[in-house]
Amino acid sequence: MRESGSARSGMLCGAVVLLLLVPSICAPQTDSEYARGIAAFRAGDYASAADLFAKAEMAAPGTTDALIYQAKSHIHLQNFSSSESALRRYIALHTDSHEALYLLGFVLHRENKASESLEIYTKAAGVPKSVPDCVGFGPARCQGGE
Repeated sequence: MRESGSARSGMLCGAVVLLLLVPSICAPQTDSEYARGIAAFRAGDYASAADLFAKAEMAAPGTTDALIYQAKSHIHLQNFSSSESALRRYIALHTDSHEALYLLGFVLHRENKASESLEIYTKAAGVPKSVPDCVGFGPARCQGGE
């Protein structure tokens, strides 16, 4: 039986919501602005979190998951253009990140860029499952466990 577009869209949105709620604890990251950003994100202070993650990324480009958290913060604030920008920068560094690709697909959908969203979702679905993507998953996943 073929799924309707609405059912498929609902499943994708559900997956994105789950990605937004799951904390990224893959690797220890000790940058103070990054740590304060995580605390603000967990407390639901997404505006402060976005600012702190931007500062953490500027201080040490590409060394933390600040960009993906900055994007998630902007999604919570419904600032999709800023989220798109942060996700594209993250994906430039992590081309095979399932999480970032699915989040970008969601953001593009929210920006009414349906064809680009579909293209990104298709790309995300095509990333080989053997590629680890521990952003947003617990330490067991990062160490090869499921």
